[in-house]
Amino acid sequence: FKSLTFQDFNYFMTEASINRLISMVLTMRHIVLAHAKTPQAINPISLLRLETLRFVDESSRPTMRDIAGYFGITPPSATSLVSGLVAAGRLKRVPDKKDRRVIHLTVTAPGRKACNSGMKKIMDRMKIIFNRLPEKDRLLLINILSKLLKTYNHKQ
Repeated sequence: FKSLTFQDFNYFMTEASINRLISMVLTMRHIVLAHAKTPQAINPISLLRLETLRFVDESSRPTMRDIAGYFGITPPSATSLVSGLVAAGRLKRVPDKKDRRVIHLTVTAPGRKACNSGMKKIMDRMKIIFNRLPEKDRLLLINILSKLLKTYNHKQ
């Protein structure tokens, strides 16, 4: 075996730290979802539908293509997701005034109420998770996540 140079060691540590971060993010995702999915959590809206409502509410007249892009799903899957929310009266399809082929989405009053209620319940559960961290660590986590979001030009 050849001895490791500083560059080799640095590369290995970077790979190891990235692998550890990925594992920790996936584990944390599991913990967050498990805490959010208590029986009284957000029924009858699934977390995916809730996130769809939140995305539409915070976006400027999104289209099906925007939904598909945001979630990384196919356009037919986005249509299926949105159709359920339209049928439930939580989203409304609005044709574009200039291009009839384009359909924009808006959140209805019942959709906004369901979104706010669901988000409040999730936030209450998330407080339990994050309150286990000292304030200093929560602020550090906010700063780190803000830097990552900024790197990808994502709204904060």
